[in-house]
Amino acid sequence: MIASTTRAVPLAGFEKRMPPFSANSLRPLRPTSPRELENFRKEINFLRALQGPAPATRGLLTLIAAVFLGAYLLNWSVVTPRVGAPADPLLPMLLVGAKINTEIAAGAWWRLLSAAFVHGSWLHALVNAYGLFMLGGVVERLFGTRRFLLIYAVAALCGGLASYAFNTHPSVGASGAIFGVFGAAIVFGFRHRSSLPAHIAKALSVGMLPWLVFSLAFGLLPMIDNAAHLGGLAGGAALAAVLGTPLQGQESHRFATLQNIALALCAAVIITVFFSAARYTYNCTNDPAAWEQCVEAAGFFETEASPKP
Repeated sequence: MIASTTRAVPLAGFEKRMPPFSANSLRPLRPTSPRELENFRKEINFLRALQGPAPATRGLLTLIAAVFLGAYLLNWSVVTPRVGAPADPLLPMLLVGAKINTEIAAGAWWRLLSAAFVHGSWLHALVNAYGLFMLGGVVERLFGTRRFLLIYAVAALCGGLASYAFNTHPSVGASGAIFGVFGAAIVFGFRHRSSLPAHIAKALSVGMLPWLVFSLAFGLLPMIDNAAHLGGLAGGAALAAVLGTPLQGQESHRFATLQNIALALCAAVIITVFFSAARYTYNCTNDPAAWEQCVEAAGFFETEASPKP
């Protein structure tokens, strides 16, 4: 056996340098004034509000993905066997769901909403899905699922109406609805800034304004439909201001009933939109001549915007 030659290290100097531990050492970790205590309470309440589930956001993301993947299924199973393969596999879904002013004027009102579920490319769909994923869950938890769904639906419709009024070119994408969610978050931040921790209130109010300005400035590019963005932003913010939030206290039974009725109407409208799109698809794919007429009526497409020069 080899004997150890390790020697004990004296701790006298270390003990002198280390202060003795006591409960007083934890005092800086606790609120030390009424103001800090109130801010701590606000932060706890806010964090509790963010702990709930976000089923509507997950459902919307699933629906956007299903519609996008459905475009390939529509092309493979319906369009190609009947009229031949189009140059772009996404073209059939764009023909079916895009906001096309001439078609809307002819009675296809459902395109004002269907455009919010259709995307022109993988990148387009991923960018909008990422924006909804990052912001939608937070806003849904802050407003509640019912309010969130109403905000999203109204913002999508307002975006479609604004695009129809101010942009004559075909347009697709969920960004108008997502701008409405953005506007709802800003309304929440300003309305409840006295009920939120100071740094969170700032992040949800004035802290979001630079991102809003940047997003709208990006919308000045020729391919982007800024009319839909502004319409969705205005619609979402206005409805958020009217609906209020759970932080304002327990809502009345009458108000909850009105929200349920509004949600039922929205669901009925969305079902009608998808049914109308399916019927349009059937009419366009009866024969090659009908398909050519639909393509000619649609013109060309851009991702949420104007044609390239």
